[in-house]
Amino acid sequence: MSKTPKKGPRRHRRGDAAKASPARQSKPVRQLDREAFATVDRMVGAFVQTAFGKLLPTVMAGFFGPARGPDELRNPELQAAFMLFFVYGWKDPHGMRIIDAFAEYGPKVHGEERRVLDALRRARMSLFRMERRADETKQLRGVDLLRETEMTVLDHNAFETLEAKDALLAWYIEIGAMWRPFGVATHVPASKVAGLRAALVRLADSLDVSLAQLPERMPAQTFWTVFRVTNLEIAPG
Repeated sequence: MSKTPKKGPRRHRRGDAAKASPARQSKPVRQLDREAFATVDRMVGAFVQTAFGKLLPTVMAGFFGPARGPDELRNPELQAAFMLFFVYGWKDPHGMRIIDAFAEYGPKVHGEERRVLDALRRARMSLFRMERRADETKQLRGVDLLRETEMTVLDHNAFETLEAKDALLAWYIEIGAMWRPFGVATHVPASKVAGLRAALVRLADSLDVSLAQLPERMPAQTFWTVFRVTNLEIAPG
C-alpha cells in the first residue's frame, strides 16, 4: 500500500481483487482469482508502455493540468490515479479505451484471466456512500451518489475504514450483484459529502451533462473535483 500523502485524502491501493471471502448469498458468486488479476494487471501495464508509451506524456499533461505544484505532479497516489484514468477512462478519437484496445490487440487471455479481463472492461468510476454494514458478510450497503442507484460493496479495506455516510470514489468492478473497488480510492469523510455532491452538480451543469454522465464522459474532472473538495481545509468559525 502506498504511503498516504500528508495533506491528501485517505487513499488505499486495491490491486488485489480477490482477498475477501465469498459473500453469503442465495446464489454464491465466485470471486476473481487473485493471481489471474495480478497477471492481467501486469499485462495491461506492459501493453500501455509498448503500444501507448509515446502518448502517455500528452495525456498525462492534460490530466495533471489542475495539479498545484511539483509535489502533486510527483505524488505516487495521483500518478496511480492517472494510470487508472488512462486505462479505464480516457478514450481515443474513435471512442476506444485502453482496456478495450488491450482486449482487441493485446495478447490473448483465456480461462480465469479472460474472466478478469471481462470484469475490468465493465469497470466504472463510482462515488459510493456507505449507509450500513453487514458484519456477517463483510458487505457494505449504500448508494452511488453519481447515478443515484443502490450499491453493495465487498472490500476488506473499505469495510475497516468507512464510517456511516462516508463516501469512496474509486473504479469498481461488478461481480454478481456486488461491486469491488480496485487500484486507488479517495475516502471522503461524511462531513464533506454534501458539499462534494453540490460541487459535482455544479460541474455537471457547467459541462451541460447530467450527474450520472460525469464519470463516463468527464472522469478526470470528476476525480479532481473529489480530490479538491476532500482536501479543502475549512477555517474554524
